Amino acid sequence: MTSAAEADIARLSRRLRDEPRSTVFVALADALRRGGRFGEGLQVLREGFRVHPDHAPARVVLGRIHLEMGNRPLAAEVLQDVVAGDPENLAAASLLARLFVEDGRMVEARPLIERLEMANHPDAALRAHLPPTGERVEAPSARGGDPFDHPRLADRFARAGHPERAVALWRRLASVDPDSSTAREALAAVARTPLAARSPPEDVTLDAAGPAPTAGPAPLLRYARHFWRAG
Repeated sequence: MTSAAEADIARLSRRLRDEPRSTVFVALADALRRGGRFGEGLQVLREGFRVHPDHAPARVVLGRIHLEMGNRPLAAEVLQDVVAGDPENLAAASLLARLFVEDGRMVEARPLIERLEMANHPDAALRAHLPPTGERVEAPSARGGDPFDHPRLADRFARAGHPERAVALWRRLASVDPDSSTAREALAAVARTPLAARSPPEDVTLDAAGPAPTAGPAPLLRYARHFWRAG
């Protein structure tokens, strides 16, 4: 590690000690990642998630660390969770698209790359690795052909008072897996819910990108096994 990198880590560490509730932990964890100090980076993220449990940039750094450690399934789990909750997060989308292309998961890579193209992101060039549309490729995973289509996201739409978006997503999931009783039951439940009961609960907030509930397990709990190397 260069002296400049070490100085940057020391500076960020001092800032975090002076401002323990700030988001500087993300920059510090990323600096540790770049220096190959993955265990320390995981430890910093674990502590940071106690204060900022749903901080998306921190989760992207967590995904990067796992990817560079060779823990590809853990990296994919984190990044898929980020893009499911925030489809406009291009950092997570580009990392996940690269991971899918490298692993030959072209069905899951395609919708990510299409979103990167719409945003004029440099990683849209990954399209060159995709087979032509219509060419037979591997079947979609259990998550569906689009990694943004996930039962958890449908639940968030319903809880946030957007039943029409939840129904549309459940229908797409049902078309991917017609034998899924989960999708059928969810569609029936939304249809039975009175309109007056579909307003967002107090613990759910929305932004322009869509639902972003603040309730539910924090990343520290969801990703507990991701921090084992940090002790």
